[in-house]
Amino acid sequence: MAVNMAMSGVSIIFGTILRFYLVSLNKKLDHGEIIDDADGTSSSGESEERKREREEQGLPGVAAERGFRFLV
Repeated sequence: MAVNMAMSGVSIIFGTILRFYLVSLNKKLDHGEIIDDADGTSSSGESEERKREREEQGLPGVAAERGFRFLV
């Protein structure tokens, strides 16, 4: 019984951490779109270095170009 309660608590904590992480990734995606629009360049003209930089941060490369967002 105690193990079930402990694992339920751990699941709630990790679920909350995951939610905060996905929200922060959505903000990074939004921030990237704002930067592209402010420069006057579209995301289709994005440099390969910028795409690699996004993928290293855990953001999906091709999907980010098409407006992908994590569902929270």
